[in-house]
Amino acid sequence: MTEAEWLACAHPKPMLEFLRGQVSDRKLKLFACGCCRRLLHLMPDMRSRTALEVAERVADGLVSGPAEREAAWQVRLGLPHDHTGWALQPDAFIAARSGAEHLADAVRMQQKPLRRHEAWLKELGSQALLIRCVFGNPFRPATAEPGWLTSDVLALATGIYAERAFDRLPILADALQDAGCDRDDMLNHLRGDGPHVLGCWALDLVLGKS
Repeated sequence: MTEAEWLACAHPKPMLEFLRGQVSDRKLKLFACGCCRRLLHLMPDMRSRTALEVAERVADGLVSGPAEREAAWQVRLGLPHDHTGWALQPDAFIAARSGAEHLADAVRMQQKPLRRHEAWLKELGSQALLIRCVFGNPFRPATAEPGWLTSDVLALATGIYAERAFDRLPILADALQDAGCDRDDMLNHLRGDGPHVLGCWALDLVLGKS
């Protein structure tokens, strides 16, 4: 895959295959969680939301043992229209690749037959945007200069991550620019419309997450 193909790709599968073996399990699992979070409107039972929140904590290493993940797995069993099991898969690559495929199919099947292919392609395109949010541009690895990481910047970034307050990302971009950040790709991503999810490459860069 070339850089131009990466930036234009509208299907998650070749992008994930390209990333295989190069990225962290955390990032892959958070991408799977991001795909699930897009479909919470199709999962009306609050136990699905709870299971997804556990999956996000598992990805971030905030669950110390398997018991909480297993409990979340069990509580969702038998729920109609639940898709969070993919985010809870222990194999990060399977969670990302197979989860994305399953979730796109779930969107497709919600539509009338004549609109299913269009809906499927649209969801795949949205998943590709999520991949670029989580992994950035692998052809242009980014680093954060220590001087950018002021107390204000770190406090803003920490709050945004903890609260999933992605509407505050443009404020973070302004704070970074005031601190001397001159990376247009980073600032533009933070100021962009998204979609943004946990694992966002620019937010992770500030927080020192990988």
